[in-house]
Amino acid sequence: MKKWLSFLLAAALLVSIAAPAAAQTGSGEVDSEQTAPIIRTTFQTELGYSEKYDVKSDAVMVYATKSEGLTALIHSWKNKGYRVDAMISISHDWEGIYELGTESGIPHPEVVQMRKDGTKFRHVDPKTGYVTPTQGWNDYLLGIAKQVADAGAHDIVFEEPEYYTDAGYEGAFKSEWQAYYGTEWEDPASSDQARFKSEKLKAYLYTRSINYISTKLKEYKPGLEVWVASHSTINYNNYSVVAANIDYYDLPNIDGFIGQAWSDTARYPIPFEGQQEEHLFESAFLEYSSLSELQKTGDGKSLYALADPKSDNPNLDSDWEKVEADYKQTIIAQFLQPKLNKFQIMPWPSRAFVPAPMTYKTIQMNVFEASKALSEQPFRMEAGTQGVTFLISDTMTYQRGSQSTAAAAAMYGPTMPLVVKGIPVNVMPVERSVTSEALAHTKVLVMSYDSWNPLKPEYNDAIADWVKNGGILLYLGGENKFQHIDEWWNDVGSPQQDLLNKLGVSAANGSAVPVSGRETALQPTESANSIGSGESITVPKPYTLTSYTLSGSAVPLYQTGNQTVAFRQQTGQGQLIYFGADPSFFSSSKVAAQAMRDLTKYALGWAGVSYTESNTMKAVRGPFVAVHTEEQSAVIPGRYIDLWDSRLTVVDNKAMLAHSSAMLYDISLIDTSVVPKVYFANGEISDRQETATETKVTVAGPKDTQAALRIGAASAYPQQVTATDSQGQPVSAHWEWENASRSLLVKFGHQPQGVTVNVDWSSEQLADTPQTELTEFVIRTNSKNEDADYKGTFVGSVGANPSFRFADGTSKMVYKLNMSAFPQAELTLELANNFTVELSPDGTSWSEVLNAQAMTGIDEHNMANRDKYAVNYEAYKAADGLLYIRIGDGSPTDGWGGALFGISIRYMQPVPAVSLAYSPDSVTLKGEQAQSYHVLLTNESGQSQQVNLAAMPIALPTQLLSFTPGSLDEAPYLFKEEGTGVSPTKNYRHMDNRSYAIYKFQLPEGFVDPKLSIDIGNQFVVSLASQLTYQPTDNNWSVVDSDWTVVDKETNHVTDLVSNRSVRTYDVGAYVNANREFYLKFSDSFPEDGWGALILNISLSGAQTVPLDTTFSAQQFTLGAKQSQEIAFSLRASESTPAGTYEQKLKVTADAGEMVYKLPVIVKMDPPFYAAQKSYSNISIDGQISDGEWDNADEIVVSPDSPIMRKFGKVWGAVTDGADLTSRYKIKWDQNNLYLLEQRSDNVVHFTDIGSQMYLSDATMLFLDIDHNKSGSSYRDGDYAIMMTPGGTVGAENPRIFIREGHDDGAREYAFIGGQIAAKVMNNGYVMEAAIPWSALNVYPFTPAGGAQIGMTLLSTDNDDVGDRKKWGQAMWVGDGDNQANWADMTFVELKKLDIALPAKLDVGSSADASVNEVYTDGTTKPPIWPLTFSSSDPNVASVDPHTGKVTGVKRGEAVITVTSGQDAGITGRFRMTIEPVLQSISIQSPAKMKVGDTDYPIVLGHYNDGIDSRVTEGLAFSSEKTSVATIDAATGLIRALKPGNTRITAVYTGHPAIKAEVKLLVHPK
Repeated sequence: MKKWLSFLLAAALLVSIAAPAAAQTGSGEVDSEQTAPIIRTTFQTELGYSEKYDVKSDAVMVYATKSEGLTALIHSWKNKGYRVDAMISISHDWEGIYELGTESGIPHPEVVQMRKDGTKFRHVDPKTGYVTPTQGWNDYLLGIAKQVADAGAHDIVFEEPEYYTDAGYEGAFKSEWQAYYGTEWEDPASSDQARFKSEKLKAYLYTRSINYISTKLKEYKPGLEVWVASHSTINYNNYSVVAANIDYYDLPNIDGFIGQAWSDTARYPIPFEGQQEEHLFESAFLEYSSLSELQKTGDGKSLYALADPKSDNPNLDSDWEKVEADYKQTIIAQFLQPKLNKFQIMPWPSRAFVPAPMTYKTIQMNVFEASKALSEQPFRMEAGTQGVTFLISDTMTYQRGSQSTAAAAAMYGPTMPLVVKGIPVNVMPVERSVTSEALAHTKVLVMSYDSWNPLKPEYNDAIADWVKNGGILLYLGGENKFQHIDEWWNDVGSPQQDLLNKLGVSAANGSAVPVSGRETALQPTESANSIGSGESITVPKPYTLTSYTLSGSAVPLYQTGNQTVAFRQQTGQGQLIYFGADPSFFSSSKVAAQAMRDLTKYALGWAGVSYTESNTMKAVRGPFVAVHTEEQSAVIPGRYIDLWDSRLTVVDNKAMLAHSSAMLYDISLIDTSVVPKVYFANGEISDRQETATETKVTVAGPKDTQAALRIGAASAYPQQVTATDSQGQPVSAHWEWENASRSLLVKFGHQPQGVTVNVDWSSEQLADTPQTELTEFVIRTNSKNEDADYKGTFVGSVGANPSFRFADGTSKMVYKLNMSAFPQAELTLELANNFTVELSPDGTSWSEVLNAQAMTGIDEHNMANRDKYAVNYEAYKAADGLLYIRIGDGSPTDGWGGALFGISIRYMQPVPAVSLAYSPDSVTLKGEQAQSYHVLLTNESGQSQQVNLAAMPIALPTQLLSFTPGSLDEAPYLFKEEGTGVSPTKNYRHMDNRSYAIYKFQLPEGFVDPKLSIDIGNQFVVSLASQLTYQPTDNNWSVVDSDWTVVDKETNHVTDLVSNRSVRTYDVGAYVNANREFYLKFSDSFPEDGWGALILNISLSGAQTVPLDTTFSAQQFTLGAKQSQEIAFSLRASESTPAGTYEQKLKVTADAGEMVYKLPVIVKMDPPFYAAQKSYSNISIDGQISDGEWDNADEIVVSPDSPIMRKFGKVWGAVTDGADLTSRYKIKWDQNNLYLLEQRSDNVVHFTDIGSQMYLSDATMLFLDIDHNKSGSSYRDGDYAIMMTPGGTVGAENPRIFIREGHDDGAREYAFIGGQIAAKVMNNGYVMEAAIPWSALNVYPFTPAGGAQIGMTLLSTDNDDVGDRKKWGQAMWVGDGDNQANWADMTFVELKKLDIALPAKLDVGSSADASVNEVYTDGTTKPPIWPLTFSSSDPNVASVDPHTGKVTGVKRGEAVITVTSGQDAGITGRFRMTIEPVLQSISIQSPAKMKVGDTDYPIVLGHYNDGIDSRVTEGLAFSSEKTSVATIDAATGLIRALKPGNTRITAVYTGHPAIKAEVKLLVHPK
């Protein structure tokens, strides 16, 4: 008999002896007297016991939706030794049983939660509604719970008490309102008061429900435990569901709580640094932290945390790699919480565990066993500064309403900036602050009442007492419109004022004012110099600033004008630090996030604690180490088993990439020097015996899962490893010895009854054994065509959707596999419904191997039998390994044929010599900006490896064309046909006798591996050619046989088409010429009998290469044994790179072989921007294009034929092509108006509406994001949709404008009459002009000016609902709807200056023409449009023609030539030029006489054309006639007198030999 363990053993046994789930007698019967004293792990299922689900948790929760079959369900698990609890949804009326009165005969339609518009809240099943928990519902649910208890459930868990914010309009709620408040029901949307009261009532109703049912249940069955399972308050706030978790937890008859957070809740996009994006780890960390604080020390209640290994997101249904990565992040976020030590390890194993890839199932088992073993381990956190607590309350969900508010930003704004820097913020419900131990470890308490309200004044009392006793409170914000409702704080004004009063703060006259203009700068006082860099903090619109008038000891920190918006004041022994910007501000930008960190650092300083950031968060829980890295890579020192590795690999100094997680098991704590010891097993261990010569251990786990067991032996070597099942029969086990880690890995298939492993040890040395891993190759079969390479010829009409293919009736799916590529493989098919499976070696002779109806005896429907089915294929494959699989319908008349989700092949292969990990999960390339992966390469071998990296070209499978010969689609490719025929229905072409048809195809650039697929039959010849011999001018050219190569030919006399008709595929790459062309010819193989080729379809497919530039920071390097190296891998898209999601393959070549890894790459090209030109002349709004009005404006084309629109826009409805709709737009602006011109071509002009439904007519919508926040789809301050239509008919136009105007508190719509609009309608289109005053677009302050930028896009709607044309559609230029992030940018362009060019120097008397360009604010230059006026700063130096700009030099000097635009006198250009006179002659003034030995210089005078003489000092060449008398330096003119006599000194002006002068020099004796 197995023994339950009531305690955990010492570190050496920590994981290996986890408590078994099943307690059985020797005969295999359950011993009902034994129960697990500690329930550390549980999971949830709707199904009875299965060996595939037997994950060895301590308990199981069966999901009870109705009483039918419930006893059998519970006992199926009980009989296997599990403690069985039951889970009941408290808010779901499954299948509408209560609503419809299915059992009672009394319907209750009034209980289903309902929106204001009358629609009801339903689950995925449309019959299942979310209910208002009336007393009748409570009694109904109590009856179900009693049946569950009678069926044998140990505990009952009430799941997801969910009341939606937008509900509250159903009859039951209105009645409950009247009973609770004693007044008539109020519309929750009618006021803040009504909203708060509504949500408060919703919380009360589910609290009442849980309290009533739990109390009655315990009276009915004493000893029964009742639990609640609920999402976190943070998540319910994101999902618009009212939360009351504190109320539920604190109910006296509630014994436990399951906190439901997982990858899906954490994946919710959150506001941070100005973006709304996923931050999965950080979000999960904050959720788990908030849930962990529900539990109070010594309250005797159990708290469990949920993690889900499988996402509910249908987009990730088959993306197990992403699902696994997200799961790992949430597990680490969970394990980093010190108070979480009991776990719901998963819901729905049929979804999360059974269908998972084998390696992922193994890793899940690692986590499940770790979750049990770390339950009572000591906890140590290694991270940034600890002790920062952030307060929240369930009431944050009371204030949301149907419009998105700042509640989420107020939550994440103060917390995310800290968590991303490794600071483990503790999120605590304010209701817990009243307990003495709650804030014992808090150094700084961060809070704000801006997004929630305390329901009791005692919370403020507790906070004030904590501060006065030495705590540091950082309070943010000061404005909450819900503070003005009728509540306990009315006498003091607000909960915030009550708190300030209790703190004794000397601040009064609080005033909350939204930021006006674009932003407000908060100026620091001297006391704020230590906050950050001591600089100002800029708060933008639309955030609110609260200021106070200070007195007493309050110290101002930040001010705006004469208002104090931040201060510090001592209160008792503690400090209040107040910062008056609402907390959502800190989510607005990187600068705002840094401000939050600076404020926290400042607050910690007052607590005497250093502010320390950390790149890692690390929790040490006994031997388990959970780590997450943030912005940089890291190395975790030590020797560990990597629990994220299905092989339980031993790693030294674990290398981690940025934004990654690791779950490690520290084996340095286990001494194996004398006796080999079990390190870890991913299953339940029992019957362990360990000696120096033998290890014997039994490991149990779920069927169809790989067991992994690692044993350490410091001084011994394995000599023999055997395994047996519970009956003593041999079990196949694979084992590997590694000397570097001194450890043995044993792998085998799990069995629920356990597999016993025996290892014999000795001192005889053993070399490393080859390392292998179980590999699973999966072919997804669905409408995404992921199975294209393995499809055979399908029979009949095979259906498909994004999840699976199905064969109903006589249709059949056929797949072709080469099993020789998978040695000793296991083949499984994931199937459902009434399937048949047949196998064949040749695709002709078939043998049935599986039949659903024969297996179960029933006609399977509704996916009830979905499972992975093993297929024994060895006897059916061909000698070369080929295997054909055919799936059909076992009941062909009822439409429930075989559904195939995928084909899985499991096989063993060597472990790659070099493994690869990368971060982030994917990169997104925008425009031509490079992005980088951080790639971590690890040498998994025991030998040094030379590594070389290469990026393989991306080639996308692409069908280039497909057409039916004889149809209109054939025409572009039919090059020549001679005597062929086309069927009357134009669905095939035939070639009889000597007739033939030639097709010409041209491949696009980058198209590779081209293949032709031809649906063909009868007597055919298929030929290919790369070039043809013919004269293009000769219409009667003849075929030259030598040009052609016959690639296929029917050699039998086939005359019925059916017997040989098939789709034949041909590789045509060898026939493609230099111009990427090739030719295809069909003819008759037996031309004499008239049964020639018959062609039904031709398609051309291949792969289109995607141009990406790639670079590596290091491409060739050496990796030592077990060594890792991180490199940067950069990618850049080009202009020709199409947008899409791709897999970039990295080829890693090492000494031990070649490996290929795939990295996801998303390419998003930057949308175009529009340059809106300023209008400098009047635009007449008359529906006519006058000369010059629109000349310099760029054009936007909205049409399905527009390349830009096809790339960046979207078409809805029935807009088909450019003939159907083409709108050409131009936009201009001036200081008063925004102008729009539309010129529309439309085959049907039809106007139906000039009001709010104008979009149903032929109309235009101009979208503006004036505040340019490029965020979200809701219309807030600065967001507009301006609808315009010509209306009326030809000659009787009735143009109108209708505006949707955004406001932070909700959008407003109205007919606009303040602008101008005119139109001229024609039969095939219209011209429309409009002017919208800027004064009408002033919700967000905006002044049009050159360089300003806003968001913009245009949408054209088209209504052709006239006569037989019943169609409507719309086309958007850039974007996909209201999401402003996808709109274009519009930059305002105006003339900035004039650029004038002239010679820098001009001679007196010479002239030069000025060249002028207009320079605009976007940097573009254009020739002048407007007349110009020129002037000179000194006409006496340089004169200028005022009209032509001709400049003439008058006299020497400088002058500035100015050009002024005739359009705007403030637009000018200037050019400074120098006027130089022209030298006409020179003369020399020299000493007439010198004495021998003297030196001197001559003086040269220049005589210029402006009449002014001046000395010339440059450009002269000197010479002496008689150098024996005197010499002269040719360059400097230095004269040396040598002897008595006379000479002639000459000076010549360089370059002008005609300009020279002479002087006679007489030299006297000394």
